[in-house]
Amino acid sequence: MTDPKMPARPTTVTASFFIWLLATALGVITAVFSFISAGNVVAEGDATTTANFFGITYVFAGLLVLALSIIQAVVVWRLRAGRNWARVTLTILAVLQVVNAIFSLGLSAALGGIGIALIVIASVLMWLPSANEFFGRRTTVAP
Repeated sequence: MTDPKMPARPTTVTASFFIWLLATALGVITAVFSFISAGNVVAEGDATTTANFFGITYVFAGLLVLALSIIQAVVVWRLRAGRNWARVTLTILAVLQVVNAIFSLGLSAALGGIGIALIVIASVLMWLPSANEFFGRRTTVAP
């Protein structure tokens, strides 16, 4: 049953939710590419410290992206439930990811560009007026 005090989830929030999920999936794919790149660097390297360093760097980057993707997925589900803190958290993550994309060439420019575009669209959708009303009412209701 639905609570009559709870406003219906607007289409903009639902669309933002699914776009965030897609962006999160792209993050997982990027992590997999990072792991594959690590293996390739080490396999093709000449067993020097440089090859090992880049291999370890790719593994670390992949683990970091994977961990952030998992955290992002959890927060995205809370966004769907109407939690304003999730909307704010995702906005902060979006800004950090856009800044990171600007200052780095990235492991995969195509996936990175698509991911950034998705994140920007999802962020805008979750701050539109219909979404503001949804999140505003949800924060006044007891958990």
